[in-house]
Amino acid sequence: MRNIQKRVIFASRLNKSIIILNNMLYPLKFKPRFKERIWGGNMLAERMGKKTPEGKKIGESWELSGVQGDISVVANGKQVFQRAYQY
Repeated sequence: MRNIQKRVIFASRLNKSIIILNNMLYPLKFKPRFKERIWGGNMLAERMGKKTPEGKKIGESWELSGVQGDISVVANGKQVFQRAYQY
């Protein structure tokens, strides 16, 4: 049990986006926030392979955000659907 506690403390000091699940470290992935802009189009989908909303002119993809109203949401693991500020 002590070894796990040491890992948790070490991991939390290194990067708060790393968590421990069943003695395994894994990175958190976040759902991107797509922003419709007048200069937008479908280049993010074509060139970067992003799954953008249909029929929208997407000009920006926020991969991780702490901006009020646009806070990122976890996309994997036990913390799925939790917001980034909860860490």
